[in-house]
Amino acid sequence: MTLNELINLSVTRLGFNKVSLPESRATKQGEMALDNYPQVAKTMLRRANWPEAIKRVTLDYEPGYPDNNTGFAYQYSVPSDLLKVLNLNDDNDEAFRNESTLLYCDAEAPVLSYIADISIQYDSAGDIDYTEDLLYSTSLAEAIIWELANQMSMGLKINRALMERAEKYAIIAYYEALSQSGTESREEQAGIALWVDA
Repeated sequence: MTLNELINLSVTRLGFNKVSLPESRATKQGEMALDNYPQVAKTMLRRANWPEAIKRVTLDYEPGYPDNNTGFAYQYSVPSDLLKVLNLNDDNDEAFRNESTLLYCDAEAPVLSYIADISIQYDSAGDIDYTEDLLYSTSLAEAIIWELANQMSMGLKINRALMERAEKYAIIAYYEALSQSGTESREEQAGIALWVDA
């Protein structure tokens, strides 16, 4: 699914006509979709350990010693697409501290597992490519589409029933994506069952 398709699915689920990207700022719904998408996508990616967004990389040593206040022996530069650190050296107990573009730890040449920002594809000139397939699974894309529709519904003048529908389906799609990716917990499954039954 491309960014163009994802944005248009969100817009049409609220009852609006498709928009043309990147010229879609000519319409209120197109502008809202483009403005809200980056935050919605990054928030959704941070919520769980989505298999398609997990990357592993050996960190590059950052010259100089860490600030004495860190309590760690080494500092490393983190990848620019990092959204959430999962662990170091496949050890969930390895101590570290992540601050902006640096990660502090006591391990030499650690392997970082992290959630990467896969929300945008770029062309060879470095511009956003609206026609390149995004790396989302179908279920994660569906969750992002509904959450984007939900966020847009709050700022657009649409009827209350449609707003409630967008909110409900955003939650259902999110838990369905968790279920299909194998990242949900029993508490999360129970939570969605209780919510849907209410």
